[in-house]
Amino acid sequence: MNLARKLGVDAETALAGANKRFAARFRHIEQTLRSEGREVEGTSLEELDRIWEQAKNA
Repeated sequence: MNLARKLGVDAETALAGANKRFAARFRHIEQTLRSEGREVEGTSLEELDRIWEQAKNA
């Protein structure tokens, strides 16, 4: 909170933006896996991370 204040950033707005990006990326993971007939459960962390990086770059 103090850092956000020092930088002139509204902490609540920054958190809301981060949550929105996280949710969009996680939906991307779910949709990607669903299109391949798979689910998050049972998918390796390495594979989840690879798809997460795709979502970040999209």
